[in-house]
Amino acid sequence: MSAVQLLAFHLHKLSGTLPSNLGHEIPILEEFLCGGNNLSGFISASISDSSRLRVLDLAGNSFKGLIPKSLGDNPLDGDLPASIGNLSNSLNSFEGNDCKLKGVIPHEIDYLQAWGSFKIIEFNVSSNLLSGHIPPEFGNLKTATLIDLSKNGFSGKIPSTLGGLDKLINLSLAHNVLDGKIPNSFGKLLVLEFLDLCYNNLSGEIPKSLEARVFLKYLNISFNELNGEIPTGGPFANVTSQSFLSNDALCGESWINVKPCLTKSTKKSRKRVLTSLYTLLGIGSLLALAVGYVLLRLRMTKKNASQADVSLELQKTCLTEVDRNFLDSSYLVIRDAEKMRVNVSWLRTQLNEINDAINCITETKKINDEMNRLAEQNENEKNLESMKVELEKLKSEIASRERQLNLETLVTEDLNSMINGRALKIQQFQNMLLIEAFPLFNCVEFFVHS
Repeated sequence: MSAVQLLAFHLHKLSGTLPSNLGHEIPILEEFLCGGNNLSGFISASISDSSRLRVLDLAGNSFKGLIPKSLGDNPLDGDLPASIGNLSNSLNSFEGNDCKLKGVIPHEIDYLQAWGSFKIIEFNVSSNLLSGHIPPEFGNLKTATLIDLSKNGFSGKIPSTLGGLDKLINLSLAHNVLDGKIPNSFGKLLVLEFLDLCYNNLSGEIPKSLEARVFLKYLNISFNELNGEIPTGGPFANVTSQSFLSNDALCGESWINVKPCLTKSTKKSRKRVLTSLYTLLGIGSLLALAVGYVLLRLRMTKKNASQADVSLELQKTCLTEVDRNFLDSSYLVIRDAEKMRVNVSWLRTQLNEINDAINCITETKKINDEMNRLAEQNENEKNLESMKVELEKLKSEIASRERQLNLETLVTEDLNSMINGRALKIQQFQNMLLIEAFPLFNCVEFFVHS
């Protein structure tokens, strides 16, 4: 057991207590994973004898009593001790979730980064009773990839120093009572993939800088008090309405299920509509006056001659009043028409600028397409040159093989000639033997017949 470096018993339904001499028996233990079981009792102080311990996971058990002095002299359901910084010479993962911790996170938290050859990578204290402000010293944990402070009672503003953690992948501050704005420095979290800020009291606008976080896969800022326009670039193009629930002052695109934003152009359009409406009302008033004037004249012509002079004077007075009102209304109509003409000219100018911008974009796209085509052509030419070189190599190899084959053919022919010559000599030798042996055969035959 003294050579064991890793013990992993998490989620094994173990019960009972930890051995009192655990650290003494396994002095070079580096990782001890025993979370999610039914263990109880006390944590023995001998665990500090494992001087190389880097990962300690005892979450999800029923331990009681004091944390060993090497880890901080406090009960498990007490405050998170300032002596947590003393673990900086070996710890790279702190898992304290669901441990009934309370109080505040000490400012000595940055000691986990300041000393030792090991650097803190994961810090998880979710589902506890911690409160107070989030220490800005978290910004010194430069190698951290996961920070989970969710489901506690943290208050105050989110420290902008968290934006300096350029290796941070997972950040969860959900289910707290944080207020203020989302730090604009979050746009500097280069590799951030998971950001959960839901169920807080955050206000202000969503930082546009988050549009640059191309690796962001999960975003949840629901149940806050945010306002303004929801960005649409970068990771915001893939989010759903669930990410923005219960932020009544937010506005944006219709597919996010929020109210549309009132842009400047919309406000100007409303102003133009009101101006046109006032103009129409002025014209209507003029028509009503003209109709009244005609009716008045018809009524005056029916009166007797004795009232002719009085009627004529009254008609002149009414005519003068009508003319004055007509002139005033006409002036207003002309003035509004002049304003509308100026607005039309402004609109034409804006349209011309938009057309110029569209033409510029079109030309830029054409240039990009041409550059891509030339790059592809250049790549094809490079590939063709490479294929030519390979073809030359193949030709050389084929020629070499042909020469070798010709040489082997010549050698085979020489061998065949040599074999044929040897066979001819053997045949000649056999004929000589027969010729020389023929008289002997005749003599033998003679003796046989005698």
